[in-house]
Amino acid sequence: MCEMNNPDNSARIDFYNRQDEIGATIPTKKPEPFSQLEREAELAPNADKIDTICKELAFFLKVKNFRYNDSARDPINICSDASAEDQINDRMDDKLRRIKKSEIHRKNDFVDLAGYIILKCDVNNWTDFKDLLD
Repeated sequence: MCEMNNPDNSARIDFYNRQDEIGATIPTKKPEPFSQLEREAELAPNADKIDTICKELAFFLKVKNFRYNDSARDPINICSDASAEDQINDRMDDKLRRIKKSEIHRKNDFVDLAGYIILKCDVNNWTDFKDLLD
């Protein structure tokens, strides 16, 4: 993963055009909250900013996944026979080492790390986190 430096939004346009080609539905409006928990989440400080960051990170990962042909979840194992999860763990270790050793925190490193964490959740089918709320 690397930082997308794309001032003309061509990656976003290409991605959404590809979604249209395969007949995917692109949600245009967030549904109204229907549970007390969802109402609380919508009233949280910075809720809109958190939504924006998560949506942009999801977009980033979808584009990368498309461009790299799902290589994180389905590695071709030419140079390594490590599982997808082990390779994701290695990438997280590399990013954490870079962050720890770096004097300047770079957006790219943190976005990549967040992406690897999401991919780690994906390969483990960790898709619901309500059980972790206290």
